[in-house]
Amino acid sequence: MILSYFFWIVLILITVITIIVGAPFEIIGLKFNKKSFYRYIGYYWGKYSLKATFTKFEVKGIENIDFTKNYIVMGNHLSYFDIFLVFVALKDKVVFMAKKELFAIPFFGTVLKRMNFIPVDRDNPREAMKSLIKASKMLKEGDSILMFPEGTRSEDGKLLEFKQGGFILAKRAGLDILPFVIRGTNKVLEKNSLKIHPFQKTSITFLPPISSEGKKVNDLVKEVRDSIFKELNA
Repeated sequence: MILSYFFWIVLILITVITIIVGAPFEIIGLKFNKKSFYRYIGYYWGKYSLKATFTKFEVKGIENIDFTKNYIVMGNHLSYFDIFLVFVALKDKVVFMAKKELFAIPFFGTVLKRMNFIPVDRDNPREAMKSLIKASKMLKEGDSILMFPEGTRSEDGKLLEFKQGGFILAKRAGLDILPFVIRGTNKVLEKNSLKIHPFQKTSITFLPPISSEGKKVNDLVKEVRDSIFKELNA
């Protein structure tokens, strides 16, 4: 456990450095394509947070992504370390929808706010709808939106049932869904645990996009979930 404390201290330092480095640019209003400057350094925050725990990471299926388009990006959810892995893979190309509790975590939550993450209150349907409206606006501005349709981290790595919110958003926006599968992050940090296990292998695999056009929401949910389930169990 002493080793875990060391890793947490290092992760906090990396996060604080990220906040400090980005702050001057935000203060003077330096923006690129209307994105927060923190979006551009998210890649380094993710990369060095993974490296700090000696976590090996691999990105697969990049050929399935057209970076001139925006998507609703969806995948399985295993660990808080999923966020670092996605940043390494997609850099500044995506905005997360994440449960509001994450924004209350010291330092970590500060970075999420400054990267324009969208908080979701899963217990308040009205607030959840406001989050979807905000996501819809960002989609119109050319961003991709990432969400974990399970709504929470899986405790055993098995795929949970999907919630429909993101699929409704995809249909209303007329966008393809870009599925992905994450492996190994739960071995670094398990759900309901603070113990970090270094030297783990992780990966994120992007699958071919799935069109939302002309499909019923339930059918779209099934098609996306089946795609992720098949890759996860391959």
